[in-house]
Amino acid sequence: MTPIDESSDFLWIDETLQGRVRSFSNIVLKYQDRIYTLVVRSIKNQEDAKDLTQTVFLNAFSNLKKFRKECSLGTWLYRIAINQVKNYWRDNKNKIVVVESELNPLTKESGDKLRELAGAKEEMHLEESKQIVNDLISFLPLEQKQIFILYYITGHTCREIADIFKTSASNVKIQLYRGREYLYGKFKDLFK
Repeated sequence: MTPIDESSDFLWIDETLQGRVRSFSNIVLKYQDRIYTLVVRSIKNQEDAKDLTQTVFLNAFSNLKKFRKECSLGTWLYRIAINQVKNYWRDNKNKIVVVESELNPLTKESGDKLRELAGAKEEMHLEESKQIVNDLISFLPLEQKQIFILYYITGHTCREIADIFKTSASNVKIQLYRGREYLYGKFKDLFK
């Protein structure tokens, strides 16, 4: 992950709080793609992800005066996004139905990709590896899914993820380990 220059964030926050609302658009432009990536990969619905991403920034704007600058602005926005995704799943738990037959093509496709990875690791491109991880993480529980997205897809460090989830880096490592074990248990036939 490329480092994010956060030097201007606090300036934009201060300007927004002083009434120069256009400064907030700089924050949106800087972080919208990162937030959208987390949201869309967490819920797998592009239209709802666009709406949730917009809601994240509306909530951030409304609560900007509560931001205490104890963490980075990016971390704070990720926390808001994670809470929005949790609310989305809570509010839509009765509407979202996954049919087993819909999972089989994904499982077979992921299995084929994993066999390629095992047989020719050196030839596998980074993007293909990310797609495999993306396919598999959809089977994880929500919090582990978000940790996997932040770690494997967007390239955050365990320390950065720990800040986002207000936990320790060792807990993030444990969640990554448990997630890998869960996936291995679910797809161990693919590894044969």
